[in-house]
Amino acid sequence: MSIMLPSNTLATIQTILKAGLIIMMFGLIGCDKKSDIKIGFSGCLTGRLSVLGISGRDGVLLATDEINKVGGINGRQVKVTIKDDQHIPETAIKVDQELIDDGVVAIIGHMTSTMSAAAIPLANEKRIVLISPTSTAKNFTGIDDYFIRTALTDKKQTDQLVDYAINHMRLARIAGVYDLSNRAFTEEWFNNFAASFKQRNGTVTNTSTFTSGSNPDYVKIAKDTIASDPEAVVIIAGALDTALISQHINKHNPQIKFISSGWAKSPDLIKFGGPAVEGLILPQTHNPQSQSPEYIAFKKAFRSFTGQEPDFAATGSYDIARLLFAALKETTDPKELKAALLNQKKFKGVQGNIAIDQFGDADRASFLLEIKNGKFVVKE
Repeated sequence: MSIMLPSNTLATIQTILKAGLIIMMFGLIGCDKKSDIKIGFSGCLTGRLSVLGISGRDGVLLATDEINKVGGINGRQVKVTIKDDQHIPETAIKVDQELIDDGVVAIIGHMTSTMSAAAIPLANEKRIVLISPTSTAKNFTGIDDYFIRTALTDKKQTDQLVDYAINHMRLARIAGVYDLSNRAFTEEWFNNFAASFKQRNGTVTNTSTFTSGSNPDYVKIAKDTIASDPEAVVIIAGALDTALISQHINKHNPQIKFISSGWAKSPDLIKFGGPAVEGLILPQTHNPQSQSPEYIAFKKAFRSFTGQEPDFAATGSYDIARLLFAALKETTDPKELKAALLNQKKFKGVQGNIAIDQFGDADRASFLLEIKNGKFVVKE
């Protein structure tokens, strides 16, 4: 016996079946969608030492935006989670743990040697690659761990700078000032410079230290420095502190010359230093006058993306993100990523090749820059 259903009931059943089929199809499509690849960025994004972190973050975000626009990595989009380490060691460890808990496959950071030193033990314990574009301390060198960097070590840059100071600036007497808030970098940097300078028969007349962010007495630093009668002062600090110390010293003795580290290379150095920092010399792996097609394209893209000129932190972070993406094409397994990164060996950055050795240490070209007429100019 057959049962005849009313036409409106039959239509309702057909509608329900069609809806169920559509839902099932979308469910299958959803299951087929590839998940995002998660990476982290950790750097100082607040306070007077945030210049590196903000520039680094923007370089990573630009590189990520570019790769996602062309389909991502093997069809998967890259998602960046940004963390502020506040330039506090305990916070650096805390935010990295949060990134690891969130499932990132690698962390780009930290932007200073002191924060990297704090974070490396956790990276090693969790076997998560920590890759820094700007941490240069020599005590990271030659260690088989999960820390990889594209920054050149301090020693190579200080030796180059001492050679210039003696042979071209004709200096025999220098004084030093460095910031203890990034001690893993600044103290080693100055000690390397001073040792090399003394080996070349130079004299270090005085050394002063301060801690950025704790109301340093710039007047006292300037007076102590001038009292030792140096020909030049070597300042190892961030851009703002370097600018302010230079201003105070210059007021008392405009004949004193200034040397600094690459950490100070920022528009803020010129903005707040003014005429006092004219002639200041510092080392860099970033050539602002580079005419390489890759750098010109990057600079144009960075300007469009941020409205700013790229500095060394932005350029280095853009390069290191692209290095990470190249390795992620081989594997997204965090435990295998270290080997994939080291296998890159020689990576083409926007300003030339960056060689990575078996310990994750970098070798690359280095330049000396001079502030001339309010601009950073490469010394020939």
